[in-house]
Amino acid sequence: MSRVQEAAWLRLCVCIAWMAAGSALAEQIVPEQRPPHAPAQAGPPRYRWLPKTVYRFQYEKRIEIKQETPGLEPLIRVTEMQGVLVFKTEEVESDGTANAEMALESVRLTLPPYRRYDDDVSKVREDAERGELLARVIEETFRELSWKVRLDGMGRVDVRSRQPEHLTDALHRLQRTLAVPRKSVQQLDDALQKDFGLKPGSVDAELLPAFEQPPAPGESSELERLRLVRRVSVEGEQGQGRLKLGLKREVRSTEPVKLDGLNDRAGSLTLRPGTVEMLEGRALFDMETGMLDEAVERYLSSVECSNRERKMMQELNVTYRLKRLAPALRGSASTDNP
Repeated sequence: MSRVQEAAWLRLCVCIAWMAAGSALAEQIVPEQRPPHAPAQAGPPRYRWLPKTVYRFQYEKRIEIKQETPGLEPLIRVTEMQGVLVFKTEEVESDGTANAEMALESVRLTLPPYRRYDDDVSKVREDAERGELLARVIEETFRELSWKVRLDGMGRVDVRSRQPEHLTDALHRLQRTLAVPRKSVQQLDDALQKDFGLKPGSVDAELLPAFEQPPAPGESSELERLRLVRRVSVEGEQGQGRLKLGLKREVRSTEPVKLDGLNDRAGSLTLRPGTVEMLEGRALFDMETGMLDEAVERYLSSVECSNRERKMMQELNVTYRLKRLAPALRGSASTDNP
């Protein structure tokens, strides 16, 4: 493998690890349109969306990637994202599914320093200012984005469309700001359209703790097979009409994933999911309002990347937090309470 090929391969493995971090109580009922303080719903927990209502959640996600490559110093890269997840519901159908507009507001992104590889990949130059510029461009892009979605009682988000449909203007700003080659910008656009979540036609179970997972991805979604599945279980009662939920991550498949043609220089990659260790996984669900109060999740996982000439281990430390801001919580509610 040439030094140029090796540098491209290192960058690609970091991107894949970041994407991998990011992703049975069904019962059909007809919800009554009740005020927020209506009597608690019977049966298993379900999200009960109200029409013409704005739901706001404080959203935080932190991903730490530790990269170990034989012959190179271990590398730790940290990405943090904070913002407000907003659902503005319109009409609610008879099965409880709500049509809504979704957005991420007040996004604040922290990226690790941008890394430049010389021809000799053992010599790396870090550019913190360039990383900061990239973060600001991405924040500006989120201010322009919104999605038309359908929200069901299981907590799944069915993405129907996105505005703007294409990120051409935002990616051109990225090219101008950071002097990124046009070909790299096009590759990024393709990756965003194909492999990242929240694309039209996808069903997301990551933004909210979902009581039922979407169907498993087909063979055409190889990267999706790397995303960890979140399982939600009822742990007991908290009091005040609330349930304690447990959150657990599982590997979707232990079978290796082979990716061809992602990068001409890097060649094909084989990815092998590793184990998952839960450090914390809890949530609080208000049965009276039929809505999540808050959720906290911390876990460790790993992905092995290899090709014919080199092997790299990616260790991920992920933290996810969600807390409802509106409609306001009833009384004092927290998963930290006994």
